[in-house]
Amino acid sequence: MREYVKKFSSLIRDIDNMFEEDKLFNYLSGLQPWAHMELRRQKVSDFSSTITGTNGLVDLRPNDNDKDAENSKNS
Repeated sequence: MREYVKKFSSLIRDIDNMFEEDKLFNYLSGLQPWAHMELRRQKVSDFSSTITGTNGLVDLRPNDNDKDAENSKNS
């Protein structure tokens, strides 16, 4: 996730005349579906708040190690 934020932000800096709505649309279009839906649920309305919200999503997404640990406890 953080890598996507870095790459997109770097690319967007090279485009001087892109509207805020276009930045937001293009950014959301490139996200994984679960992240896109979560940001929409949070009702992000501008590019800056979307970036901030995305950084917070990293903590929400369970990684595979957490799933394996939970499966081991349930066995």
